[in-house]
Amino acid sequence: MRKVISIIQIICILTVFSAGSVFSAVAEKTRRLNQEALVLLQKGKLIESILLWEQIPKSERTAEISNNIGYAYYKRSRQYFDGKYGIHSYLNEDYVKAKMSFIDSEKMDPKRWSVYLNHGDLDFYFGLLDGAKKNYEKLLKLNPNYKYSEKIITTIKLIERETRLASKNDFEPFIVEIHPSLPLYIFRIYRNPEHIDVLKDNDTSVIQSLIAEQDIEESNILLSADINFDGYMDVAILEFTGSGHNYGYCYWLFNKNSGEFEQTVNDKTELNHEIVSPYIDYVGKKLSTSWSGSDHQSTSYYNYKGGKFVNTENINIHYLRNIDGDKYRKIIKTNVNGKMKVISDKIFDDPDEAFSNTQKKSNK
Repeated sequence: MRKVISIIQIICILTVFSAGSVFSAVAEKTRRLNQEALVLLQKGKLIESILLWEQIPKSERTAEISNNIGYAYYKRSRQYFDGKYGIHSYLNEDYVKAKMSFIDSEKMDPKRWSVYLNHGDLDFYFGLLDGAKKNYEKLLKLNPNYKYSEKIITTIKLIERETRLASKNDFEPFIVEIHPSLPLYIFRIYRNPEHIDVLKDNDTSVIQSLIAEQDIEESNILLSADINFDGYMDVAILEFTGSGHNYGYCYWLFNKNSGEFEQTVNDKTELNHEIVSPYIDYVGKKLSTSWSGSDHQSTSYYNYKGGKFVNTENINIHYLRNIDGDKYRKIIKTNVNGKMKVISDKIFDDPDEAFSNTQKKSNK
C-alpha cells in the first residue's frame, strides 16, 4: 500500500514539475519576444516589431506588452494617411488595434500611467478630443510629476475651452499639432455660414478663415496630413464626394514662414481635383490616389520632387461585361521623360489577378 502511495506521489510531483517547466518555457518565450520587439521598435522597424508581438497569444500578454503593442500600432498609424476614411477613426485598422490594446492594458493594470499617455495621444491625433482629455487626466492623476505635464495641462484646458465655446457658438473644434515646435492650431468648423476659422493655441483671435465648398455636415470635411512631406501638417477641405469612397479635396499647405495655410494652385502642384481619396506614405514620401465608377477603377501614383507631385504610374481597370463571363482590361501607364506611356495592356478573366498590385501601401 505504501509503495502505491509513493508511486502516486512521484507521479504527482513529476506532473507538477512538467507543468511548471512548460509554463516557464512559455513565459521565457514571451519575455524574449517582447524584448526583441522593443529593440526593433527603438530602431524604427515598426512592422517587424508588430509581427513579433503578434506572435504572443493574448492569453500570455501582460499589461506592459499590450501597452507596447498599442504604442507600435499608434506609431504605424502616423506613417500613412488614408483620405478614403479621413478622421473616421473606427475605419482605421491601426487605430482600432492600438485602442483595443490600450484598453486591455488598462484592465490588467489600471495604475500604469504610460498607457493613458499613449491612449490620450492616439485619441488626440485622430481628433477625439473628449477621449484624449479623459486619458490625459488619468495620466496626471497617476503621475502628477510627469515631465511634460505642463504641456498636457495646456492641452486639457484648450480642449475644455473649445468644447465649452463650441456648444454655445455651433461649431465643431478640431485641434492639430502642426509641428512640435509650434503652438497647437485650432480649427473651428462652422455650419452656418460654412467656413473654418483658424486660431493659435491660447490666442482667441482668428488668424485665417478657410472656405468650405462642400456641405459641412460631412464628417470628414477637414483632414490634417503632411501632404508635401516638409514635416509640417497641412489641411485638406472636402470639396466633392462621389460613390465608392471618391473624396475630392481642396488642399491648403502650411507656410512655416507666415504661419498660415496657402491654397494650392492646380497647375503648379497637381493636387486639387486630380488627387482624389489620397493615400500618403510618409516613409516612402509617395502618394497614391484612387477612384472608381460603375465600369472602371483607376489608381495613380505620385512622387514628391522639386516641390511638386510628379505622376509616376497610372493603373486603369475596365470591367468588360459579357454574357459568357465578365473580363477585366488592365492598362498600365508609366512616366517616361515626363510623358505617360502605356507599358502594359492585358485582359484578365480572374478579377484577383487583374486587381493585384493596384494598392502599393508600404505599411499595410
